[in-house]
Amino acid sequence: AAVDRGVLREIKTVKKTGFTIAPEAATERLRGVINKDLNGEDYERALHTLFSEGWLNLKLYFMIGLPTERDEDIEAIPAMVKHALKISRKYTGRFVNITVSISPFVPKPHTPFQWTGQDSPDRLREKINFLRGKLRKKGINFKVHDIRMSLLEAAFSRGGSGSAAVLGEAHALGAFLDGWSEFFDFSLWERAMDKAGVDLRDFSGKTWQEDEALPWDCVDVGVKKEYLRSEHEKAHEAERTTDCNRDRCHACGVGCRSGEFLSPSTVRYRPFSQEPPYRFTPVKVRVEYIKKGILRHLSHRELVNAFLRGLRRAGVPLVYSAGFSPSPKVSFGPPLNVGVEGESEYLDMEVYPPFDVSEYIHRINNELPGGVEIKEMDFIHRKVPSLSSFITVYEYEIRFPEDKPVRLLRQERINNEKFSDFIRNFDIIDDRTVRLRLKDLPDRKVKLSAIIDDLFGVPMEELEIVRKGLFGFKDGWVSPMELLRQSLAVGC
Repeated sequence: AAVDRGVLREIKTVKKTGFTIAPEAATERLRGVINKDLNGEDYERALHTLFSEGWLNLKLYFMIGLPTERDEDIEAIPAMVKHALKISRKYTGRFVNITVSISPFVPKPHTPFQWTGQDSPDRLREKINFLRGKLRKKGINFKVHDIRMSLLEAAFSRGGSGSAAVLGEAHALGAFLDGWSEFFDFSLWERAMDKAGVDLRDFSGKTWQEDEALPWDCVDVGVKKEYLRSEHEKAHEAERTTDCNRDRCHACGVGCRSGEFLSPSTVRYRPFSQEPPYRFTPVKVRVEYIKKGILRHLSHRELVNAFLRGLRRAGVPLVYSAGFSPSPKVSFGPPLNVGVEGESEYLDMEVYPPFDVSEYIHRINNELPGGVEIKEMDFIHRKVPSLSSFITVYEYEIRFPEDKPVRLLRQERINNEKFSDFIRNFDIIDDRTVRLRLKDLPDRKVKLSAIIDDLFGVPMEELEIVRKGLFGFKDGWVSPMELLRQSLAVGC
């Protein structure tokens, strides 16, 4: 629960972001019920530390509808927020930005509150309206998690097989990406409940007796039901359970050795060195890699994150940009469509020497997820175009399903001026395989999905697509790796 002043100062050297404190409940009693290790002194100390170090953006996170919650627990939330405002003025002389985030409590299986039903939507709405009225004040931004979304979360986490029928109906009605507020349409779920003859409120709000069979009893997570029942009783007495890694084993049933996980000895704060870590001028390296198998379904952003994580774990001495948000100097070639494999993909990165290419290929491949693998890596010795400016041609191999052999919607589509400028080569290898070479135009980028849909009328998801290569023009069409060798050979 402590906020370390040294850690805050290290964070400030990079970027002074916002800071989040999650009391979750505003009274000592209710924090005891949910076993939250935060007391009033911890909260007070954290506020003084944050504001004295110059923080101006604070987020406070609370839950409502917690088991045993009373009116005074809700009334204490505005008091806790206003206390933060008061302390901020002491150090800053002005209002800071405080975001108060409220989420309805969602009971979950295999926890001490698995028997407890969720508050009714009407009761939750009443509490939210009270808080909104009390926190309508300058410097306070009030945010609430959608009550209807919380109802679905509780229903599907605690519902039995009956909830599956609603899920199927909602999907058929077009419910899609409901976790994003801009796509969430609760009316679809209401219609789905009507069609399935099931009311999800019966699952979300149901309270079970401790001796009743629960829908999820068939799932063994290791934690004994007797232990959860004991913790449930302790919670109603606001009796805390200590951390088994810091105190003792509480015999929950998992059977681990006390201190086996999250042991304090494994968590250490190490300040960044103030000395420059490298003495040599950075060098650029070009990487050719494969993306295949199940990882073809990664989006480009997910691939970038996986690669950067692998580079860090391999200890690659990456160069970082300067400024408030340093980021590794790594630039990727043209992204692959989701679901498309790549046999020769590229990225460029800046590193500090000494840098043994062979050694780092081995080390990085050991850290990358299966399906992403480095084929080749070489230094960029001379000035060459960036990947994004050099690559203009893309070669694909497309495999069709057995029941849908290669068939053009109309032969003349290839020569249609809408697409012909993008198609450099079109070869039918056999009745299930096509080889395409597509090219960018000076004012437009080629879109693989549009080409395939218009030529063949088959969704990309039904095809096996591999990007075989990427090319740019330099005394002929060459790959980015061939460009490096070519530039060394001609000395340009």
